[in-house]
Amino acid sequence: MRLRALALLGLLLLTALVVFAQRPPRPVDTAADTEFAAGRALHHLARFATEPRPTGSPAAARTRAYLRAALAELDVTATERTSVAARVFADRTHLLGSVTPLHAVLPGRDSTGAVLLVAHYDSVPLGPGAADDGANVAAVLEVVRALRAGLALRNDVHVLFTDAEESGLLGAQAYVEAGVPAGAVVLNLEARGVSGPALMFETAGPVGGLMAALRASGALTTSVSADIYRLLPNDSDLTVFAEAGARGLNFAFLEGSAHYHTATDDLTHLDAGSVQDMGDSVLAAARVLGDTDLRAPDPSPAHYFTVLGLVVHYPAWLTLPLAALTVVGLLVLCLRLRCGLTALRVGASLLLPVLAAGGAAVGMWWLLGLLRPEHALLATGNPYQPMPYLAALAVLTAALLLVWRRLLRGVGEQGLALGVLGAHAVLGLVFAVLLPGGAYLFTVPAVVGVIGLALTGRPATAAFAAVPSVLLLLPVVLLLAPALGLAGSAGAVVPAALLAATALPLLPAAPALRPIALIALPLSAALVAAGLLTVGYDEHRPKPVSLGYAVDGDRGSARWLGAGEPDPAFAALLSTPPSTVEGDLPGSAGQSLRTGPAPLAGSVPVPVWERLGDGDAGEVREHRVRLRTPGNPYAVSVYVAVPSGDLLEAVVDGRTVPGGRNRPSTDGPWSWGFGYAAPPAAGIEIVLRVRGGVDAPRLRAVTRTNGLPADVGAPALPSGRTQAAWPSPAGQSYASRTIDLGHD
Repeated sequence: MRLRALALLGLLLLTALVVFAQRPPRPVDTAADTEFAAGRALHHLARFATEPRPTGSPAAARTRAYLRAALAELDVTATERTSVAARVFADRTHLLGSVTPLHAVLPGRDSTGAVLLVAHYDSVPLGPGAADDGANVAAVLEVVRALRAGLALRNDVHVLFTDAEESGLLGAQAYVEAGVPAGAVVLNLEARGVSGPALMFETAGPVGGLMAALRASGALTTSVSADIYRLLPNDSDLTVFAEAGARGLNFAFLEGSAHYHTATDDLTHLDAGSVQDMGDSVLAAARVLGDTDLRAPDPSPAHYFTVLGLVVHYPAWLTLPLAALTVVGLLVLCLRLRCGLTALRVGASLLLPVLAAGGAAVGMWWLLGLLRPEHALLATGNPYQPMPYLAALAVLTAALLLVWRRLLRGVGEQGLALGVLGAHAVLGLVFAVLLPGGAYLFTVPAVVGVIGLALTGRPATAAFAAVPSVLLLLPVVLLLAPALGLAGSAGAVVPAALLAATALPLLPAAPALRPIALIALPLSAALVAAGLLTVGYDEHRPKPVSLGYAVDGDRGSARWLGAGEPDPAFAALLSTPPSTVEGDLPGSAGQSLRTGPAPLAGSVPVPVWERLGDGDAGEVREHRVRLRTPGNPYAVSVYVAVPSGDLLEAVVDGRTVPGGRNRPSTDGPWSWGFGYAAPPAAGIEIVLRVRGGVDAPRLRAVTRTNGLPADVGAPALPSGRTQAAWPSPAGQSYASRTIDLGHD
């Protein structure tokens, strides 16, 4: 009994150590010339992250000028080139824009390739983007300074500050179209929150030759994150480089995501420790890659993970054989101990508490949505203070596992141990097939537990599996919690339950149900209540609200728009019940919005269409128009109504994009479209090529401008309130106008 208690205490201490190891380092104000100092980076950041800087804005131009001057002070000459970039898709709106990436090169001694340091200097229109991605732009400047202070590296180091990342990775696309250096390896820096440790969450190309750089970086990492990320509809600038065949590592910090894409992504909320961690990681990786022969990259795939700051990697080909051998070894042990059927029953039944814990997480988010409807406006589904709710889920998860153990009181310790190990071994095999980068999370604990049980014959030694489970699976749980938010917390709770199950063999007997219920239920309820009662919105943690404005230039009318339950300050403006808006309002397709009539604002001018002429070329008919967007909107979306398949292609400011139907989820007539970031004052020239003999198309333009018009009595935000995260309609003004090319 005493040994089991000491073992449980040891696991708790190990858990605390793992949690502590994932904290960002203390920021350094000054350091040796060749080292990274967050204080120096933040000095740069304070010069440009004070206002929103969407692509094409005066603030973006000022930021670009500052970055060029900062590089010049380091004796690095930067160049820029403005062009129209385009990204085309078969299943969503094409993206175009006028972009100006900033590029510089630090020449190497005897270069064998290029190391690219990439961060985007644009921000969303709603906020100053201190974290996303201003902190990383500033970090790159500090990395360049540290590199310049040391001996020149063997390889060229390229600095690339991209533009229009928020609008669709267009700055990176423009750079790639101009030509990626041979043997390029990209180190991309991103942010999805305002705090947290540096995480290397995605790779591009063969990773075998990148492991030395990853080890040197010391960044928190796991190959399962790359597998999961590829399944999600997310992307970053590294996506563009990967499409071009470049290799790369993607770094980011994720915590504090309630501030993501809002006005509070500012200097006040940014954690300087996260800046220090990102800078240290990228500088170390850049130095290793800078002195590596990049001409012959290692093509072998690898899987990897971090253990207490140490990056471990192994050949990917080992994953499936090791997982299969673990299952075979477990079966042999079950046969030797003559409890195979019992282990099978226990392992299968473990799904019940694990899935119930996931269901509790889903139910908690549903409950919070009823009690705090503003949570629906959180872009990442994570409130400012998620810890009380996560603690409640931890208590419920532990209680469910103990109840499960009680229901299996007729099962001996040996059957319980083999069942838990069997569940992990089977999961390792499943992951080895479906998500191979994460198979180690279950295979390694199963191997350790099987060896312990086989060598000693004592069921309690199967809990040896809890040690690698805490070391390997707990860091992933701690990453999934902020990445998925409370809205997706089931994805973190389920692996947490599997982790906790590995410690069950240490329990000497099945616990009674009454104490579990009397402790767990009130405690979890108290934790949820604490979270609700202490939410306390203020200027530092403002309540998200939603109010937008839209002008219909065809009808000469306007309306207010709002998502979720309206704030009392806006309730009188949003008088209609929630309904799904038409799919031609950018950023709100499929959303259920409240609306209300609004005065027509003179400060939100509608788009202007100009017909330039039509013509025939055999069986193809061309329609030429020019679209002007007065009022300096940061973006415009154009939608076309034409029978599916009859729009062959379009030419937008000289860029040819495919036709067809790229908005398959739209029920209305606007089945094809494109977005354009930073539309030029001179207008956008559009050529539509359609099949001859069909009705002439209709075009609809919708501009987007940040802020609400002051000349129609738009209410000021009350204290302790902020517009919900971009790209929702919150805080945005839209203006639309349609042209029917079949009518004069």
